[in-house]
Amino acid sequence: MSVHSDMQLHYDDSFNPAAPIVQIGVGATDAPSVVEVRAILDTGSELTFVPESVVQRLGLQRIGMTGIQALGEPVRLVPYYPARIWLGGRFAWFDEVVATSEPYAILGRGVLNRSRLTLDGPGGIVTIE
Repeated sequence: MSVHSDMQLHYDDSFNPAAPIVQIGVGATDAPSVVEVRAILDTGSELTFVPESVVQRLGLQRIGMTGIQALGEPVRLVPYYPARIWLGGRFAWFDEVVATSEPYAILGRGVLNRSRLTLDGPGGIVTIE
């Protein structure tokens, strides 16, 4: 992935309401390959979720179980995996991710709190510094 300075991206209107979407890279902690995937920014999520297909393609190995809970739902135990995350072509971090059946990733606070993000809802722009 290439290195960028500040990035400005438009919200994705295919979500209702429009949502801040970024391109991220996901990689195994012990291999150089990276899979790029679209990710919705979710400041309400503690965890980062990546599509099941990405977990399988990278051969990520489960390192434990964690409880997740959607609003109004009971807690479910799900496996989590070690991964490297790139945001804006930089900021390689190690993080624990959970697989999702969604076709996009969900970037939670574990990653978001390591970046300076500006969400301009009325302007439909997300800026990553």
